[in-house]
Amino acid sequence: MRGAPSFPRAPLVIGLGNERRGDDAVGLLVATAVRERLGQGARVFECSGDLTKLLDMWADEPTVFVVDAVVSGSAPGTVHVVDLLALGEGSATPVTSTHGVSLSGAVALGRALGRLPGELFLYGVEASQLSIGSGVGRHTPVAIAEVTERLVTALRAAEGGRTAVGSRKAGDA
Repeated sequence: MRGAPSFPRAPLVIGLGNERRGDDAVGLLVATAVRERLGQGARVFECSGDLTKLLDMWADEPTVFVVDAVVSGSAPGTVHVVDLLALGEGSATPVTSTHGVSLSGAVALGRALGRLPGELFLYGVEASQLSIGSGVGRHTPVAIAEVTERLVTALRAAEGGRTAVGSRKAGDA
């Protein structure tokens, strides 16, 4: 008698940010939007504080998508997709996180401790406003919609064994 087929876990989405710092809320806003689109069964979490918590969240996961505000010098609202594991040990990300312990620092710590997922992608949205008490910048809502759509597409594609990643400016066709 054959056993029931086993399926790998669905990809995990982690939204990073601080809802009180303008564009830094982007990861949290995308996480909320993805959950609204896919329902409570979606594997979506928020992380607003210590990024070392990521090590417990993503350890042993097959695929993780992290969403965060970034600063790279690109135009506000630009969406960057970076394969964080492909950067290799000691490599800096081409974009900078807006948090105290950087995302690249959390990846380096995860690598040293053997606590990384199988695949780890950053969906970074170029920030323009990070002041405490400021709202999101005028380009951010378009980027939030784009990243949400791309993640929903990627999560649905993962059900069929495909992935969907890439990088382009928010709103580009």
